[in-house]
Amino acid sequence: MPAETMRFHRRRSGARVTTRVTTRVTTRVAAATAVFVMAVAACSTEPPDSGPPVVPDDPLSFVVIGGPFARASADRGGSDETWPQRLFRKVLPPGTSYVNLGRTSFRLAEAGELGPDLNRLAPQLVIVWAGEDDVAAGLNPERFATGYADLLRRLVAPNRRILVATLPGVDPGYNAAITSAAIGVNATVVDLATRIDPADVTGGRLSPRANEQVAAAFQPALGA
Repeated sequence: MPAETMRFHRRRSGARVTTRVTTRVTTRVAAATAVFVMAVAACSTEPPDSGPPVVPDDPLSFVVIGGPFARASADRGGSDETWPQRLFRKVLPPGTSYVNLGRTSFRLAEAGELGPDLNRLAPQLVIVWAGEDDVAAGLNPERFATGYADLLRRLVAPNRRILVATLPGVDPGYNAAITSAAIGVNATVVDLATRIDPADVTGGRLSPRANEQVAAAFQPALGA
C-alpha cells in the first residue's frame, strides 16, 4: 500500500497518580462520620451516576478503508480533528491501535490489494466509507453493487466487526447497493447520506463540521 495509508497510531491510557494521606482520628469521630454519610445517602434523591459511555473494555485493532472520505482531510483543525481520529481518541478504549488504509483515490476494483495489510493487521474493527471515486467515474449502480459486495466479502473474518457508511450526495441506487452488500455480510450500516450536507464533502475534503458529524454518527454503532 502507499506510504500515506500506513500511519499507525496507538492510544495510550492516561497516567494515574495516587497520593496517600494517613490521618489518625478517634473512634468517636470516625463513627460519627460514618453515621452522617449513611444518613446523607439515605436522603439523597439524585439518580446514580450512569458512568462513562459503554465501549469495549479491551483494546482493539481499528482500521479505516475507503477513498477521500476515509482519509478525511480536514480543511481546518489538523489531522487530530478528522472523524477517524475523533473515534480513536475519544471513543475507543485505551491501547487501541489505529491504521488508516484509505487512499486519496480508491476504486472498488482495487479491493484485492487490501489483503496483505488486513492479514498483517488482523483488525477487530473495520469501518468502510468507500465508493465515491467509483460514482464520480460514472460506474453504474449495478456494477457498483457487484464491486461493493466483493469488497465487503473480502473483509469478513472471525471476531471482526464491520461498519459501513452510505454516501452523501449520490443517486439513491448507490446507497441501496451499499446497504444490500452490508446486510449480506452482517455488517452494520451507518447512514451518512441523510446526515451529511454534500456541500461539506466537496472535492473529497470534509469540512470540520462534517468530521464532527461523521464521528457522532458512528458512536451509537460503537455502543458509545
